[in-house]
Amino acid sequence: MKKWSKEACYIEAKKYNSKGDFRNKCRGAYRAAIKNGWLSEYTWFIKYKPDNTVFMQKYIDNANKKYNGFYDYSQINLEDIRNVSHTKVPIICPEHGIFWQSLWSHVNCICPCPLCRKGVYAKSNKNKIQTLIQDRIEHGVIYCYTDKLNGKKYVGQSISEKRRIKDHLREKQRHKTLFDKVLQKKGIENFEYEILFETNEKRSEIFNILNKKEKYYIKLFNSQVPNGYNISQGGRSVNWMIGYKPTEETLQKLRDSHKGKQSSMKGDPRYLLSEISDGHVFFETKKNYAKDMVTGFIQLNGMTVGAVANCSEVYDEEGKKAEEFSGALTARGCNKAAEFVNFCDAFEIPVLSLTNVKGYAATVCAEKGLAKALARMTMAFADATCPKVNLITGNAIGSAYVTMNSKAIGADFTYAWEDAKIGMMDGELAAKIMYADASADELAAKAKEYDALQSSVMTAARRGYVDLILDPADTRKYLVDAFELLIPHQANKRIIDGVGKKLELPEDKVIVTVQNHGNTSAASVPLAVDYAIKNNKIKDNDIVVLEALGGGLTWGSIIIKW
Repeated sequence: MKKWSKEACYIEAKKYNSKGDFRNKCRGAYRAAIKNGWLSEYTWFIKYKPDNTVFMQKYIDNANKKYNGFYDYSQINLEDIRNVSHTKVPIICPEHGIFWQSLWSHVNCICPCPLCRKGVYAKSNKNKIQTLIQDRIEHGVIYCYTDKLNGKKYVGQSISEKRRIKDHLREKQRHKTLFDKVLQKKGIENFEYEILFETNEKRSEIFNILNKKEKYYIKLFNSQVPNGYNISQGGRSVNWMIGYKPTEETLQKLRDSHKGKQSSMKGDPRYLLSEISDGHVFFETKKNYAKDMVTGFIQLNGMTVGAVANCSEVYDEEGKKAEEFSGALTARGCNKAAEFVNFCDAFEIPVLSLTNVKGYAATVCAEKGLAKALARMTMAFADATCPKVNLITGNAIGSAYVTMNSKAIGADFTYAWEDAKIGMMDGELAAKIMYADASADELAAKAKEYDALQSSVMTAARRGYVDLILDPADTRKYLVDAFELLIPHQANKRIIDGVGKKLELPEDKVIVTVQNHGNTSAASVPLAVDYAIKNNKIKDNDIVVLEALGGGLTWGSIIIKW
């Protein structure tokens, strides 16, 4: 064995740029340097941590903008933040003082201060924060494109002028307007661009102002088809950013067709699925088999998504309650869900589950095959490699909830409505067990207390069972955003195109960099992320899917919110 001197180790170490290369290519010298404490003298191996203060400051700026300067961030030391999602920082609430929270959670909460929300999402406090958001000042414009060849005009509105121009020029997008097609066919050089109107107003008021001005200029220039490129008279809903928003006439027709179903949306998931789907179309499969479990397909912003949902009520065409179920899992329902999930996984169709379940069916007939069916459904959800999102609309009680695509068995993202119940036991049952001799009034009070402490959605969120708490009105927005951008492992173009095609993602939603630097193994995904950032492919609050493949059957994926 060669004996390494200090000088010999130094000369050998100079041949390498990193400790890893030194260790792998000359183990004897590396071990001698470690043993004698010489390694610290090789200063060219020292890697300095990049300055992340700019990145962290961006989160604080976003928080200031979102809450309109309501919270004080003066006590935050940016250099102490190691992870934006896990490192808790001191934030000052003007009403309740200092509370500790990660910047990521703070920016993505509706009511961040724990004392403001008082353990639950109190509507008064939530509305207070939403009011602050609505009072934020935005810069809005009314713009006009004029065709140099025929003089036709297009009038539009935006609160982000540069982004709107990029949207018009984007070649590959799901929904192209008439003007987008004309602009891309003729070329932007054949159009004159001008700003007709600018304003700085509160977010709650700016859209009404822009709607009025857009209608005015469209009428003034007579820019509607066939005299121009506008296909409507102008104006858009204030809630246009939450996804597709049907007109009031469409909504009224939908309400008339479902009549009394609005109050029982949780009981009959068909209503909710038709409400959030493109064009209000829900294609149900095996409608007459195991009616306590609903399966079928919807479209979210053009993407086909498989839906699995618990059902406790069924309504007929006249809006009358035709059937009612216990809200518990049955053997037939579990088998139906398992077969459907396996089918979606085979064709790489994303799966959305709507959870509203209390337990298991307790009949003798059901119990005979229930254990096997539960295991089959649990395995189907756990083994599925397609994107999986779980939405808790009502009850999520006990181990029955675990089998319904919970985070414990691999759900990529879990949402919950504000009034959802998530816990190990129903409050009424728990009260009867703990206070067997209590009166009916006392049992009701204890059950309410138990639900508040153990089964509230905020308690579940603190324990990590839920990723995000939603207002039911925002459901479609977050479900659409759940699969917004795919950044795959850069093995080769054929595999990348295949993954994007299976997920029914347009090409502009799939990042491809393999042509730039080839297959760089573990570094391919970070390099692709860097490319997406530099080319403005990733925006704040985007949902991004990262996936990677390894040797043999090794694979992994993650969904993150930017």
